[in-house]
Amino acid sequence: MSKKIGTMLYMLALAVSSFAQYEVISPLMNNAVVKQFLIDNPSNKQYVPSRDGRSQATDTLSLPFFDDFTLTAPFPDRRKWTDVYVFINNQFPIDPPSHGVATFDNLNWNGDPYTFINANNYGPSDTLTSQAIDMVNRVGGSKYKPSDSLFINFWYEPQGRDIDVLKNPLNLPQDTFLLQYYNKNSQWESVWRKAGRALPVHFYQANLAIKDSQFFHTGFRFRFISYSVQTGNANHWHLDYVNIEEGKHKRDTTQYDVTITDQESLLKDYASVPWSHFDKTMLRDSLFVTLRNLDTIAKNIKYEHAYRTTNFVAYPLGIPQSNLQLNLPKYSLQLNTLEAWDMNGVTVSNDSVVLQGLWTARNTTISGQIIPDKHPENDTLSYTQIFSNYIAYDDGNAESGYGLQAVPKGGKACQKFTLTKSDTLWGLSVFFTQCSTDVQNKTFRLAIWKSITKGSNKDELVKEIKLPGPVYHEGLNRFAYFELDTPIALKSGDFYIGWIQDKDFIVNVGQDVNYGKRWKYGPSKLIFYNVQSSWQSTTSDGAKGALMIRPYLGKKKAFSPYLSAQEPKLSRYEWPTITVFPNPTADILYLDAGKAADLRIYNLEGQLVASHKNTNSIDCSNLAAATYVVEISTDKYVLHKRFVVNR
Repeated sequence: MSKKIGTMLYMLALAVSSFAQYEVISPLMNNAVVKQFLIDNPSNKQYVPSRDGRSQATDTLSLPFFDDFTLTAPFPDRRKWTDVYVFINNQFPIDPPSHGVATFDNLNWNGDPYTFINANNYGPSDTLTSQAIDMVNRVGGSKYKPSDSLFINFWYEPQGRDIDVLKNPLNLPQDTFLLQYYNKNSQWESVWRKAGRALPVHFYQANLAIKDSQFFHTGFRFRFISYSVQTGNANHWHLDYVNIEEGKHKRDTTQYDVTITDQESLLKDYASVPWSHFDKTMLRDSLFVTLRNLDTIAKNIKYEHAYRTTNFVAYPLGIPQSNLQLNLPKYSLQLNTLEAWDMNGVTVSNDSVVLQGLWTARNTTISGQIIPDKHPENDTLSYTQIFSNYIAYDDGNAESGYGLQAVPKGGKACQKFTLTKSDTLWGLSVFFTQCSTDVQNKTFRLAIWKSITKGSNKDELVKEIKLPGPVYHEGLNRFAYFELDTPIALKSGDFYIGWIQDKDFIVNVGQDVNYGKRWKYGPSKLIFYNVQSSWQSTTSDGAKGALMIRPYLGKKKAFSPYLSAQEPKLSRYEWPTITVFPNPTADILYLDAGKAADLRIYNLEGQLVASHKNTNSIDCSNLAAATYVVEISTDKYVLHKRFVVNR
């Protein structure tokens, strides 16, 4: 990294770090999730970006248009969007209407800043452009006209869990979010804008009429653009639940939908622990799941959840609750609880097990009949629970970096861990973020303490590891690992891992602000620092969550050159993946599952219009041209897929 770039990043860090006198919270300078995806998919041509808005992957779309970004991370669905500059994720938004949003993160399609030249560089950064939409011809043959009450509805949130860098001393314009339409004269017209700093951090809903005749053409498109600094992962805008349909009015923002937006680890205090350290007291008393009801009426909801091993072999885990009923009020965002799972029947080998959980919330009638809602694909959410050979607070994703500043005589920082029983510490891993000054040649020491005493300089240091600088790995939050030359025996109770620096520079360690996210604000209770001969708890409101530091315990195992954030690699989309095709269809709809299932087809009003048992196809030739939902049922799962009958 050049001195010029390092100076720019230092200015950026100072602009966002004045939460406390000595602590600094810095934005990330790249998107490791996107970089890892591109590493794993080097020949995937569909992710080559396009700035000119030309169609890349599909023919002209027909209305209605909808995307809630539930199933396409980390890039937008190219069947609906022409460019890939936004980041599809659930780690940065706060309380979105559904799981997954499009984040305008001020990083390019490759996960890097648009420019390293100047920290004051301000202008248009991320863009999300729709495919061409036919605003003339309805499916079925009639024509659209400006009087048909066509509305675009969407949800947006400024900032979320990122950092606002548009503060003094940079004194730049505030970030702005803009919506434009493409007219008949091949020109973009701005129709809506919002300024970020004028808005508190939560999701808002916009509902705009499309009524100018200039927009009623077969090549209509729309796009969102964020204006901000272009030098780092900061000043976010989050977009969700984009919908264009007719028959609406200005105050009609209703979506007839119930969604699952988030869930948490099975464990109270950690994301992962070794199985040998696990006991049932570590389980949450209740499992927390966040649901939204976007409808105008209360909804009867049936909860289901279950866990299984990642190889999908039959396992005696059971379903602790498969018939829990909930009344979800209208327009509500609600944190709901389920009784904690007791782990009965789980056996492991090599002190490790990976479980994959599935959460489902379905609309029911009073009699308990399942009724698919408008978008059943966002009714299901999966979660991976790892029991491995390490302790982790973090979920493997960094949202920012933590370090110390203004410490001419150096300083210390650490994170607390607690053992339920004695064990041997033989290694540790740290995720260093490239998000502040150039410290690649700055010497510091990783450190392990058996104890520290708040309010004094007293501590019990047991190990130091001298480093010539942080160790960075390209890709999805790959941790640098350090094996101890002599393992350390630790008794049950607290111990601490962190670093010691003798000079004034910022060592940035990844920070997972989603740890303990039900308590969205306030300093972490895990982080401590010492810069004036006295250990203190963090006082920075920006130091939320936990540092991405992991101790490795038990019997020593072989390491690769880096540690991936999650081992083994899992995706929420692995439960299970079934496609229906062709979509749209004119007659027969097929499954690609390779096995038969019970199929039921519903219209968007929830009425059953066709059904067959034990088949892998269904005849749709008698159905009217429209959008439908097919329910796919087997003895292990129930899935819902949308499809279109088009003739």
